[in-house]
Amino acid sequence: MINSIPAPYIVAIAGHRSWRFAGLSRQPLSMGLRIIALALGGKCIGATERTAAVLASWTHHPLPEYSHASAGLVLWASQAAFLLGVVYPSLAGRILAARRWWDHRRAYRRLEALWSALHEVYPQTMLHRVPQSKMRHILAWHSIHRRYYRRAIECRDGLVYISPYLPRPSQGQRPRTADQWARELRTALTASANHYPPMDGAMLVAEPAGSDLDSDVAELVVLSRALANLDKRSQSGSR
Repeated sequence: MINSIPAPYIVAIAGHRSWRFAGLSRQPLSMGLRIIALALGGKCIGATERTAAVLASWTHHPLPEYSHASAGLVLWASQAAFLLGVVYPSLAGRILAARRWWDHRRAYRRLEALWSALHEVYPQTMLHRVPQSKMRHILAWHSIHRRYYRRAIECRDGLVYISPYLPRPSQGQRPRTADQWARELRTALTASANHYPPMDGAMLVAEPAGSDLDSDVAELVVLSRALANLDKRSQSGSR
């Protein structure tokens, strides 16, 4: 009795603490702690049934067999849920990391048209000029994040260089679309390459909706795709 009675109380306290700290944690740790708390709740039910079974056996009035079977099923499910709660934060973190890796890789490739056009006229915007082994890039899974950030910064630096060659918006003019930016950008790149004098000072090109880097890259991707489509139409028309 001394070994059995405290078990439900201890498990209940552990479940309560897990649920409490889940509210103070961030995802995915918060979800993992909630799963653990529910699992400990199931363990508390199973432990209570086992304690009641011991007490009932002492009074020579044993509990029905289906009670033991139900408690065993609850304990088995609770144990599985407990293991899931333990591995969930790590597993969810790996899934989120893989998804972010894929998003960065896709954005990196979609910035190719804009980056190539700007880099051709302003090669000094490159942040890394020392050649590196291509095998090192392939083996380093995090290299795509470095290239993603570098390409986004280089594109934005190139737009700062080219912005004095872009026409200023007039009073009351609607915000320019990505296609309009692409046409003006292609004209400005030609003017800069031919060393024509700029129109004015620097300005913000393709202003992002948010203040974070991902929002900025999303706007750059839209501009890059519009520029790529413009170049495709120009090549088709020239043929």
